[in-house]
Amino acid sequence: MDIDFRIEGIMPMYRALGKKKKLLIKGVKGETVRDLTDHLIKKYGPAVKAALMDKFGKIDMEFRVAVNMKDFLQYGKRMNVRLNDGDILHIMTAG
Repeated sequence: MDIDFRIEGIMPMYRALGKKKKLLIKGVKGETVRDLTDHLIKKYGPAVKAALMDKFGKIDMEFRVAVNMKDFLQYGKRMNVRLNDGDILHIMTAG
């Protein structure tokens, strides 16, 4: 599965991804937001986990998460949201 991944306003994440704000993530194994974040951590290292995740292993609640620029995903449920090939996952600061 290929996902268009975008970040906005998260400087530690920006640095962890080699100063990129947009990436085409190819070959993601799995179907959920959690699978994608696991893929990013595996590929780019622990700096991604430190920048993005909270102590519960979820994308920190201070960030907004949207798929295909639609409604923001709810904190408690967003890690299990299904992604489809070609989706855009956008993570940004809440402010």
